[in-house]
Amino acid sequence: MGADQPVESPARLLSGAMDEAALWITRGGDPRAAERALDRLLTGLRARPDACSAGDGS
Repeated sequence: MGADQPVESPARLLSGAMDEAALWITRGGDPRAAERALDRLLTGLRARPDACSAGDGS
């Protein structure tokens, strides 16, 4: 996501993911597995420098 992208939708997505992870952990889930899953989610959402310039005609 670049600086010109809206943040409300991704913020809601991340908030929901963290809420679900917390509920899973409190119900006996593995905290390390939750951390790994959230890390994969964040890695997938993180903009790559080459992806930000793709399609801009440069």
